[in-house]
Amino acid sequence: MSKALISLVGDDHDSQPKAIGECVWEATKLSGGTNTVHVSQALKGAWPSSKGGRLSFVKTTMKSVEGYRVAVT
Repeated sequence: MSKALISLVGDDHDSQPKAIGECVWEATKLSGGTNTVHVSQALKGAWPSSKGGRLSFVKTTMKSVEGYRVAVT
């Protein structure tokens, strides 16, 4: 996982949050599909595991970025 810079951009009447960082870039590249969740290698590595757990990770590539699709087993 990586750090991100979060800031509000705009004026007092019209502002919106902006996020900049490697994790934001990876999330953008790994987004897509219908009813699917894709995560980066870093997030997969940080995901807790337990015996008998129902989630698995299927290696995939989206928009030239390697990641994992979360699957229910």
